[in-house]
Amino acid sequence: MLKRLAAAADLSVSAYVLATVLPSIQAEFNRRANGLRGGSNHASALTDLHHFLSELSPELLAIAVSDADIEELPALLRNYVAASVEEACDRHEIEPPAWVHSVPPLERPDFAWDLRSLRPHLMRVTPLTFKRRNVFIAVTGDERR
Repeated sequence: MLKRLAAAADLSVSAYVLATVLPSIQAEFNRRANGLRGGSNHASALTDLHHFLSELSPELLAIAVSDADIEELPALLRNYVAASVEEACDRHEIEPPAWVHSVPPLERPDFAWDLRSLRPHLMRVTPLTFKRRNVFIAVTGDERR
């Protein structure tokens, strides 16, 4: 079937697969990142983004996150997306995309929990990619915040 579809598009099978899959994986990443724009409770969108990134192979991850449309997000959410991408790239031992380094860290720390007594715990359990961005999250199993 792939051979027929590729022939109909006048492409090799490899070129057809790449042309079909790659733009959609980038669009999927941006769709999930842009899902953070609406609403006040971002927890499920952040968890969804984390799960999406964690399920990608190193090759697909590099392609999916190569470009991000997150300029309109608030600074906290831009940092969360950048840290999530950095963390996923670190896990696969690949270089994060250049746009990640252009997102400045928060000027003041942001803690997932309001209780001051829990801040030392958050400082201990937050992954390094988030700490560098002044974002302190609660990590429980495979979910964030």
